[in-house]
Order: sequence, then structure tokens, then C-alpha cells
Amino acid sequence: MMQIRPFDLVRDGEAAFALWTEALGDTYPLDQETFLAHALACLMGRPTGAFLAVESEQAIGFALTERSGESGYLQALVVSPTRQRQGVGAKLLNQCEGQLRSEGCEKLCLGRGSSRLWTALPDDLPQARAFFDAHGFLPQSEVVDLVIDLREPLAVSYRDRLTAAGAEVVPCTREMLPDVLAFEEREFSGWVSGILRLAAKGEEESVLVVRVGEEIIGTIQTFSPDSRTAGPNLVWRAAFDGVLGGYGAVGIAESWRGKGLGIAMCEAAGDSLRKAGAEFCHIDWTTIADFYARVGSRVWRRFTMMSKEL
Repeated sequence: MMQIRPFDLVRDGEAAFALWTEALGDTYPLDQETFLAHALACLMGRPTGAFLAVESEQAIGFALTERSGESGYLQALVVSPTRQRQGVGAKLLNQCEGQLRSEGCEKLCLGRGSSRLWTALPDDLPQARAFFDAHGFLPQSEVVDLVIDLREPLAVSYRDRLTAAGAEVVPCTREMLPDVLAFEEREFSGWVSGILRLAAKGEEESVLVVRVGEEIIGTIQTFSPDSRTAGPNLVWRAAFDGVLGGYGAVGIAESWRGKGLGIAMCEAAGDSLRKAGAEFCHIDWTTIADFYARVGSRVWRRFTMMSKEL
């Protein structure tokens, strides 16, 4: 008889990873270290956020959630291919929804969250879309993940744009951090937490800062191949035939836009990743693919944002 039990990372981590590899490894390969790191991040201080479906002590399904305030995020729902369409996924989902309700959540989203694997529901998993449609999830918007081949040389030197504006791009230092956080809070408050996570790992220099004199006018968060911060930009490194880096949270102060500085900042970030050994740059969760196409990006995957009220 099938049972749904609380997931224990130490006891069940390898079994859950094996399920992922069996069900999704061909399309969305993960290395075990990345999988376990993201599971740990979701469950930190919240050990009741994941469940394992077992039958005769054999793992047949796994679900992982994250919570922030009144929103819950379903980061994984995986069922062994031999047990799909038999109610295993529905029971795991029901368990997750009940747990999140008990924690005060009012909405459940697919993906998203700071410890996400996927940005949202991948468009190339039609059976998953049918499942979530049937369980009351509603689509909101379309987003994409992008990739840049960093082995291609820069077409134009970004330094020319910076020089024309009297600007420079520098790594954030510990001394600069208060001013960088103040800028971010003022211009892009939703990205403050990302900078804090990098700083907590001693990686504040991964935030590149655009400044004119002492005035901070832009920031971008980068993730080198050996980054200690388990960010979403490095999740899919096993899917690339080359070394992966990434960047995100790209922002220029409103009063400085229209001068090409956002593009210059992206090019500087790509150059920094090249020097760190990256061959590809992953950009997750964006609706402005046309902007990033100017620095050589292409669409890697498409996603549909979906959620349901709890």
C-alpha cells in the first residue's frame, strides 16, 4: 500500500534524486549536489516542506515546497514513470497544499521562489500542464530563460558606452555594501534579498556596480561557475556541454536609462564570467528577451506562470 511520509533529506535525498533522474533526467538533468542543495535551501528552518511517496519501502514520488509569507512555491513534484497516472502525484500535491494551508499560505505557485529549480512550469512538459490544469492551477503569464554563448567574442566594446557616460563597472566590496543595498532598496527593492544571500556567502564581489564618480547608478548579480551561492542561474549546469555561469537582477536607475548602460553592464558581466571560466551564461525568469538579444542571448526554455488559491 502506498504511503505519503515526511521527507528527510539525509534518509531520502538519494532516493528523491534518483526519482528526478528517472523521470526528468533526459530533458532537465540535474547533478546530485545541486538537487540536494536546493532541497536543503527550501527546507531550512522548515523541515515539513517536502514529502515522499513510498510503496513497499520503494520511493515512487517526491514533492518539495518553499514558503515565503503567504505564498507557497511547488519546486518539484516527481513521480516514477512506472507509477504515473495512478493518483500518486495528486496525493502528494494534496499533502503539500494541506501543509501550506496550515502554515498560513493563501496561494500556491509553480516554481518561482528564491530556491527555485524551474522559473515556472516548463512549456515542454505537456503532461505536467494537463495535470496542473486539472488541479485548479490557472495561467498568468509567459516567461523565458535565456542563454548566451560566451565563447563568441563581443561585437562592440562595452567600455566605449561606459566612457561616453563617464561611468565605470566595479565589483562590490564589503565597504560599498551599505550604499549598494540602499540603492537597491530605492530602485529595485525586490532584489535586495539576492544581494544579501551573496554577501552572506562572502560573495558580494559577484555584484557588479555601475557608478559615475561615487554615485551608484546600476547593479547586476553574477554567478561564476564556482559560486558558493546556489542560485537558479547555475541549476541546469548538467544540461550544457560546457561550463555554466549566469547573471540576473539587471537594473539601471530610472534617471540613467536610455544611455546604453544596461547593455554595457550586461556585457561587462559576461566578460567577467568569461574570465572566471564560464562558456555559457544562463539568464532566468525574464519577459524582455529582445533586450538580452542585444548581447547575444537566445531562448533556452519557455515557461508558464501558474498558481492557485489555497
